[in-house]
Amino acid sequence: MAYRIFWTPISVQDLRDICDFISRDNLVAAQRMGEELIKESEAMAAFPMSGRIVPEKKDPLIRETLVGSYQVWLSIESWPARWQRVES
Repeated sequence: MAYRIFWTPISVQDLRDICDFISRDNLVAAQRMGEELIKESEAMAAFPMSGRIVPEKKDPLIRETLVGSYQVWLSIESWPARWQRVES
């Protein structure tokens, strides 16, 4: 069963900033990265505990997945889960 994901305002802005940055050099790559970040986020919605514990947080309820050089963080302290950050 997949859970519904709610993106925090800062995570939405992070995603936009990443795509804007990449698009300066390559619009296709920016679109591909945005799609990949969203795809991986959706995969974590299906299996939220499959992400690794964020080393700098040391909290088993804050998980991450890596997409290229970007970290996608998921807080699973309550349902629905909320995306916290997307950053490099």
